[in-house]
Amino acid sequence: MMVAGNYTDYPEQEWHRKSMMNVNSLVCPVRLKDAPKDVTLSLRSCGYSHNLMSLRHLNEQGVQAPPQELAVCVRPVNDSLLYSTIVAPQNIIMWIEYLKMLGVDKLFFYYSQFDVRNTRMRNLYQKEVLRFVEFKDWSTVEKNVDKVVSDEAAVNDCIYNNMMAFRHVMVTSLEDWVVPGPNYETLKQMVKSSEFQSSVDLHVGYRLQRLPNVDDKSTEKIPKTFIVKSRGVLGLAANHFVPLSARSSFHELPQNNVAMSSFDKFTYQKVYWKLREALQHEIYPRVKAVLFKKV
Repeated sequence: MMVAGNYTDYPEQEWHRKSMMNVNSLVCPVRLKDAPKDVTLSLRSCGYSHNLMSLRHLNEQGVQAPPQELAVCVRPVNDSLLYSTIVAPQNIIMWIEYLKMLGVDKLFFYYSQFDVRNTRMRNLYQKEVLRFVEFKDWSTVEKNVDKVVSDEAAVNDCIYNNMMAFRHVMVTSLEDWVVPGPNYETLKQMVKSSEFQSSVDLHVGYRLQRLPNVDDKSTEKIPKTFIVKSRGVLGLAANHFVPLSARSSFHELPQNNVAMSSFDKFTYQKVYWKLREALQHEIYPRVKAVLFKKV
């Protein structure tokens, strides 16, 4: 058994979080004729364990659908801890529809608490035939562990469950609005470009920069939005991705490709005015259903 632990990727200002979570890779030789479905872990050698965790096979045989380009994993949302303007259902709907227009293939939305109106919003999206958003209730996890650990566990859960279905995964939060630079109109166009592909093979992923002079209310010193090659990372720890290869590095994506903005600043961006009419067309019936009808 090989164990590779993460002990070096913690930023200096977050030294106090070093003991919270480590990402480990555990590799066991398995005979070709064996196909284990579960694994159990014990703290003692030859000890008896009561846990049983399902395995996800990454080399399944047979016909498989080709992976899509880009999924988005949303860090767990607790609408009682965020500013009311951020979690208002009309703003969440706008945020979701905007990402759809940027070419995102699938959105995985983790949440720990929704009010009545946002519960209606969730139910509305879950009833759609071609479901773009998958909601996952993360309240049980968040009640039992530290908020930071819960957040990082959700990100890892999202990446591991979708690493074979999507070539790239963007991890973000509800507070961040992604703004494509002048080189690209959509996120999908960017991740499919030869320039991005050659660069992401070398660096595994990128941390998105914030637009300059953004006076938002975030207290985070380090942006929490990433784009990663989903099969190139071991996991997330201390707001840093651990690359699968020790030779890989993690860089900030230049702002001429894509950057982040707060909602207030986003409404002043060219991309908003370009998509405004189309956004209103998609948003209005959904907002009407959530605010004025039972869903």
